[in-house]
Amino acid sequence: MFSHMFVGDFDRAYAFYAAVMESLGSAQRFCEPGNAWAGWHSADGTRPLRGAAWRQTPYHDHYYGAYFRDPDGNKLCVACHVP
Repeated sequence: MFSHMFVGDFDRAYAFYAAVMESLGSAQRFCEPGNAWAGWHSADGTRPLRGAAWRQTPYHDHYYGAYFRDPDGNKLCVACHVP
């Protein structure tokens, strides 16, 4: 599951990733172009959290995550929260 992304050109990246997330069946949770961020969650969960709740959510024994960059240099994080 995608956890979060850091992008350079929000409009371009949003157009691409909105289509990707829709094809994966992930529901959009929020989109704030003025803050240059958007989030989706899988059908069986409610992540990602927003704002202070995200920063205060502790990692747990079943958290697995990895970062990577796409060809445009946008930084993405994928995470799993199940055993």
